[in-house]
Amino acid sequence: MLIEFEVGNFRSFRDPAVLSLAAAGLNGHEDNVFEAGRYRLLPSAALYGQNAAGKSNLLLALVFMRNFVLASSKDTQAKEPIYLEPFELDVGTREQPARFEVRFLLDGVTYRYGFEADRHRIRAEWLFQATKIQETKLFTRENQEIKVGTKFPEGVAFKAWTRENALFLSVVAQFNGPISTRILSWFNTMILFHGLAKGRATRSREMLESPKQKKKLMSLMKKADLNIQDLRIMKQPGEFIFMGSSAFLGSVHTLYDGDRRVDKVVLDFDAAESHGTKKFFQIAGPVLDALEQGAVMIVDEFDSQLHPLLSLALLHLFHSPETNPRHAQLIFATHDTLLLRHGRLRRDQIWFVEKDRQEGSRLYSLAEIKVRKDEAFDKNYLDGRYGAVPAPDLGNYLQDLP
Repeated sequence: MLIEFEVGNFRSFRDPAVLSLAAAGLNGHEDNVFEAGRYRLLPSAALYGQNAAGKSNLLLALVFMRNFVLASSKDTQAKEPIYLEPFELDVGTREQPARFEVRFLLDGVTYRYGFEADRHRIRAEWLFQATKIQETKLFTRENQEIKVGTKFPEGVAFKAWTRENALFLSVVAQFNGPISTRILSWFNTMILFHGLAKGRATRSREMLESPKQKKKLMSLMKKADLNIQDLRIMKQPGEFIFMGSSAFLGSVHTLYDGDRRVDKVVLDFDAAESHGTKKFFQIAGPVLDALEQGAVMIVDEFDSQLHPLLSLALLHLFHSPETNPRHAQLIFATHDTLLLRHGRLRRDQIWFVEKDRQEGSRLYSLAEIKVRKDEAFDKNYLDGRYGAVPAPDLGNYLQDLP
């Protein structure tokens, strides 16, 4: 379970920004808070802000950290550059390292792991653990000087094996270190989804091959009121095959004779269904996986192509203890203000991203702003009371044309 994530000097984030899923001392919507050891954590965090404010960059930072942890020891070669982007609009940051850190709970132990890196090497790396409040050092690294604590004996033999462009944690995990392997598994369970992606229904299609998983998927599809009776992997109407290059997805609908239901007809899902239906199908499988595994799910453009009530329904799946007993967490970027009114979001679940005068992104939560708990968050946000909204001036744009 994610407690907090910090990023600095990455893309539009010049200064350090911290996204916290630890519940603040607020009243209201206590059902949106779950207990995890000594922590009170939140099941979701919603990111709002104008276009180009940096919402996607914040999510991309977490995705970059996840992917680099999983792949740096095996996918990079010596002297190969690290493909990250520092904040480019300040002469003082272009050659400085980017910083990433996560604090998370795994098997009852709190871990704090992070690193600093530029395009050529790892500048620093650290891992601490805590079963109570006191932290214990597992290892620290300054450039190629790695110091291993007594609680991390699995790392002793691999200090000299670590390239300057690879993470020490990833190297140790390659050799099945028990702590490092568990931590990499935690990163690996993160589920990534982009709301504008096309043709990415792979996971949902895979679920159709398992009767048990298909039952859950179809239950969710039917509750979404999409008028689809069934989904089938087919070669041509009426002919079933296993997944393959020639397969297409068939959506089963009712055939009517006037008002009478007389039969069923199979349509080509990709050709016949709406963009919204296809988006819901794409995201349904990953959402079910996240809920089943208790994973962190990261979604950009969450509301893209979805009816607001469907976005709301998906969000409530993460908020309900009945559908989310393993405490999965959803971190998403959205422009859907209906969620501010009907999403039952606490103020510490609502985050804003806006840019300063030097075009650096700033992250802050509604819990940091003095508001009444019964305010109309959606109206006040659109009125600009919380910041992070555009100020378009398009009325007389023609007068500026040559």
